[in-house]
Amino acid sequence: TPIPEAAPSRRRKRPAPGPVSSGQDGGAAVSYGRRKAKPVKKKASVPRDHEQESSLPPNHGFRIDEDGVREEIDANEPRYCVCGDVSFGTMICCENPDCDREWFHLNCVGLSEVPSRTAKWYCPDCRVKFHKGVDGIVRVGSRR
Repeated sequence: TPIPEAAPSRRRKRPAPGPVSSGQDGGAAVSYGRRKAKPVKKKASVPRDHEQESSLPPNHGFRIDEDGVREEIDANEPRYCVCGDVSFGTMICCENPDCDREWFHLNCVGLSEVPSRTAKWYCPDCRVKFHKGVDGIVRVGSRR
């Protein structure tokens, strides 16, 4: 008897940077995560007139969070999003399984809230690649 050939392996996605929701039918829908705690140590509060430091690239070892607090960033922590920053706050996952960046901060991709659970969302690079429209949201019809 012939030996069956192994199916080509798919690239596995990194685990979500927080809890993930799934579609109503149990399949993949818009996934998003939110960290309960930040992965970095907070430093003493920085006066507001030092906010120009937040414009430095995220690989400088620290960042200024939305509360004006300077925080250290682990150099080994994975980078996500078009901004190249670490995971924080509410993030959304691109539906392309081969997306290089995978997770995105809502503000960085022009979203104020997570799209409906029945929609699929594609990042700016993948929506151009797959012709998915301006906002990257693809509505999926219900199967009733």
